[in-house]
Amino acid sequence: MQSESDLIRAKSFIPKRSATPTVIKGEAFFTADQLEELVSATEAGRRGLRVPDHGEPVRSLTRRVGEGGGRSVTYFVFRVSDCVRKRQYRTIPPKRIDLLVAIFAVSKAAKRQRDAAEKQYNQNNYGFATLAKLTKKALYLLKDCGIAEAVKQGRLRFSGTHGRLAIYTGEGYCFHSTLLPIEAHAPAHDEPPVRQETAPRKSIEPRLKDAKFTLEMLPSPEGFTSLSPPSVSTTDQRETT
Repeated sequence: MQSESDLIRAKSFIPKRSATPTVIKGEAFFTADQLEELVSATEAGRRGLRVPDHGEPVRSLTRRVGEGGGRSVTYFVFRVSDCVRKRQYRTIPPKRIDLLVAIFAVSKAAKRQRDAAEKQYNQNNYGFATLAKLTKKALYLLKDCGIAEAVKQGRLRFSGTHGRLAIYTGEGYCFHSTLLPIEAHAPAHDEPPVRQETAPRKSIEPRLKDAKFTLEMLPSPEGFTSLSPPSVSTTDQRETT
């Protein structure tokens, strides 16, 4: 008598579409080379294959899982010949890019995370909101390191404050930051928040991983003090830096 595992394996094969059976007493028989394997989507993925978007399953199989076979799982299986090879993507390693371009890229990415955190918070998805908030803070730290280095290189200069933000400009860029040069005077009062940073016309936003790679090796800012972030009203949860 066949065991349950033998039966499952038997169900995992099907005659090839081109196979011609040998009929004996009205029953069709196939040789091993006339059969092809059936695979689940998961198994196809392990083999570097994928089921096409409109792939038709041949049948469904059920197996017991868990300790002692506590529950059954039903899944679809497909002809392995109908599966297609997964597209192979070539990973391009990160590279160093222009310092100011990198600052602008992480600043834009931080703002996207800021907006994502607000959206998730408003939808009561507090875990996702926290993750976006932490990602935003990490990007702003990279931005500050980049601004400090650009000031040191003479590519950016401190241009004053607006509200609780310092303004840095140079080479067509304008950045906002809570970094304030030690010798500068802190603003005495808040002003309406500034939400728009600028870059030279026709500038292209690079890959974020290139921007992060450029900024991650920079030292922590020296010669600066930190302003407290701009106040945020209850009706506008978004942060302004």
